[in-house]
Amino acid sequence: METNIVKLSQAQEEWIYEQCGSKNVIFMSIHGSHLYGLNREGSDIDIKAIYCPSKEDLLMGRALKTYNKSNEELDIEIELKSLSSFLNSALKADTNCMDLLHTPDEFILSKSCVWGNIVECRSDLYSKNMKGLIGYIKTHTHKYSNKIKRYEEMSKLLHKIKFCGFKNCTIEYFVTSSEFLDFDFKYIKTVNQVSDHEQKYLEVCGKKYIYTWDISQLVEALENELKRYGKRTQAGADTGLDTKALSHAVRVLCELEEVITDGTITFPLKDREHIMAIKNGAIPLGRVMDEIDGRYDHCMELLAYSSLPAESDLSRILTVTKDYVFFGRRH
Repeated sequence: METNIVKLSQAQEEWIYEQCGSKNVIFMSIHGSHLYGLNREGSDIDIKAIYCPSKEDLLMGRALKTYNKSNEELDIEIELKSLSSFLNSALKADTNCMDLLHTPDEFILSKSCVWGNIVECRSDLYSKNMKGLIGYIKTHTHKYSNKIKRYEEMSKLLHKIKFCGFKNCTIEYFVTSSEFLDFDFKYIKTVNQVSDHEQKYLEVCGKKYIYTWDISQLVEALENELKRYGKRTQAGADTGLDTKALSHAVRVLCELEEVITDGTITFPLKDREHIMAIKNGAIPLGRVMDEIDGRYDHCMELLAYSSLPAESDLSRILTVTKDYVFFGRRH
């Protein structure tokens, strides 16, 4: 797969300057699918930037602020993160921070001297307890699989109400019918609550609907909830998985393994063709989940037997950034 470095239009460059021109930006780069080599036709441009807060910001407690801006017309979005916030996240080996610290020059839009000093110390963040990378993998694997299951159950419930022609009745009438009782739901159940008196509800994926509601009210509420879940979840329910979310889990596993074995992360990703196949839904769910389990166990074993320290160390990075922020020293 060829590497195509995205070229910004003049309009995009002008928009970026409008968002960041007033800040002391010490680093800015292309991020997301274009950095990973996973961009498709129509992929928007994701920009990450880090700015140094002013001394006034530090004194007034505004040093952790992050700005997120997007422009749909120009297909571009930017996250402008303060250096203070970046350092807090970097200590946990946050995935985005690790990406930025390994971004090749061809993806970098601007950088100051202090950024080079920070990058020289990036290996200090490698440890056996890289919470950001490991936590991301766990979260993205489990959160989205549960989200798909909730979407599927809600869809089945809505289909059952409509297919069986329930009209002009209460939720209680529907719940006591054989059509409802035939289902073995995990995220849909009946609940009783007692305050001054007992009330019965139908709980659907964490939201409660009182028995006395008309069934048409429930239908409207479910339709609104399903819209909220978004197109990506619907696509995941249709194919059996949220391909984009699971491709990110595999991506971060690949990054984690490369950090442990080679002490770096390569962009565009070495395994981008395989990860793109997952993202496009070309690999069955079972194989993807087995791969995630296998890669995760392998990484945990590599970490356990590695010579990496128990925790990340931010001390050298703090030294160079303090010199820059407080004394203006440019090494």
